[in-house]
Amino acid sequence: MPLIWSAIEGIPWPGAGIELNELVKIWKETPERGEELDITMASDEVISRIKQLQSGGGNMNKKQIKQQEPELMRSALYYFPSWEHAVKNAGLL
Repeated sequence: MPLIWSAIEGIPWPGAGIELNELVKIWKETPERGEELDITMASDEVISRIKQLQSGGGNMNKKQIKQQEPELMRSALYYFPSWEHAVKNAGLL
């Protein structure tokens, strides 16, 4: 079982939250206070692009999208709490 980080206790704890390596990645990618995020797509553009990828038979895997369409992933996570929420809002799940 992967090591999980407990946001409440601030200690590793199985089943408590998100994987530690994911937390570190998010922390490293988070802009400093006052720094603006580079969001170039509006929420309707995000939904439209997700629908376009799905209808074209594109892979909707989060890791693949992050590598192949970083602007889409960054924008989706700005407007939605997760990639899965963005896909659901596009009516695909």
